[in-house]
Amino acid sequence: MRRTKPHGPPARPRRYLNQPTFYDTFRASGRPSWLLAVQLGLTHPTVLSGLVCADSVPDTPINIERLERIADAIGFDRSQLFLDGAQ
Repeated sequence: MRRTKPHGPPARPRRYLNQPTFYDTFRASGRPSWLLAVQLGLTHPTVLSGLVCADSVPDTPINIERLERIADAIGFDRSQLFLDGAQ
């Protein structure tokens, strides 16, 4: 028997980041990613890496907040963070 309903909740809309500008600014900051992750209160450096290296992220309040905190810490303009320009 074949299922007709999709598994799990529907996928969230995605926000597209201003890559590679955001990533280049992150690298140019010269701060170790593990230290930046601790200072920003992220649970693990891989969370930071996943957000900084992503082309797009699910549009969730926690992802947006984390990206804005990263942008502030590295001196990246929040208004330039997403390609759609919305905040």
